[in-house]
Amino acid sequence: MSSLLLLLSCTGEYAYDSAAPEPPKAGRVIALVDDHNYAYDSTIDVPQISTAAESDLTLSWAGLTEDMQCHDIEPVTGVDNVAVLVFSNLTQPEVAEGLNNDTLQQADLSVYISAEPGNGTNIELSELTFYGTDPKILPFTTPDSGTWLALLTSGTQIAVGTRAMKFFTPTTGEENTTVALNDACGMLEFTVDLEALEVVPVNVEGPWIIDWSALTRSGQGYPISLGNIDRVMVAWFAEQELEALEENFLDLELRADRLWSMALDGGAGAELEGLTESGTDAPFDGFTEDGLWMLALRCSTCPNPAPQFLTVVRPLSAD
Repeated sequence: MSSLLLLLSCTGEYAYDSAAPEPPKAGRVIALVDDHNYAYDSTIDVPQISTAAESDLTLSWAGLTEDMQCHDIEPVTGVDNVAVLVFSNLTQPEVAEGLNNDTLQQADLSVYISAEPGNGTNIELSELTFYGTDPKILPFTTPDSGTWLALLTSGTQIAVGTRAMKFFTPTTGEENTTVALNDACGMLEFTVDLEALEVVPVNVEGPWIIDWSALTRSGQGYPISLGNIDRVMVAWFAEQELEALEENFLDLELRADRLWSMALDGGAGAELEGLTESGTDAPFDGFTEDGLWMLALRCSTCPNPAPQFLTVVRPLSAD
């Protein structure tokens, strides 16, 4: 499903160019630029079903066992929010492309209704509200009323933590009143290329200060919104098989031997001493010259789970 071209041999050793730049001096700001960023290309193939028009519908996820990233999911406990989004002026392909590229705007959305299902695995369309207000949506489920999208998420932020989705089309004469959101594995397809990026050299001695104010594009090649970046992540792999990374790029956080991250509150720079380790909350204890290091800038509010920025880091001694 993916092609991840890493600067690694199968043993986990780096294959660096001998002419690689010298590491910055300890304490020097590490400026991240577009040439450091990976390349990511993806498509989201959202399934579609026809439903009865001007009727109440049952949204059901009882058969959901794998999410969009092919992770196992328990349908009773893995879904925190059920939402329906209506785009009056966009087609299904346009909505899918916007979700994939993180380019949908608030102005594109005509209706948003949602509910927290508790421990259930189905809910009626009429039970969804606009933040507690009943929009009386059923009379508007008519043909040509726009693009309707059902969305299941972990967490309750709109389109964040998406586990599964499905278009449904109100159709005259159709008797089906169920929107079944079953296994979503295979909906997201992607290719990744780290071969062409410029490796970021860092000194093994801190402090480490990164600055991404010069970034202009995301890994997908679209204009990057620096204000959407809300988390820094550093991952270390002692040994990692190339094939496993190729096939499971979106699982890099799960496959890392050690992982540190920190939330951001605006700005375009950070001191990595603020990182804490996943599982222990221990502070970041520095780079080492062994293994594989990666640094990522993430947007937790973007529908596409791929990082906005991801690079390979080369720790070097100043000696």
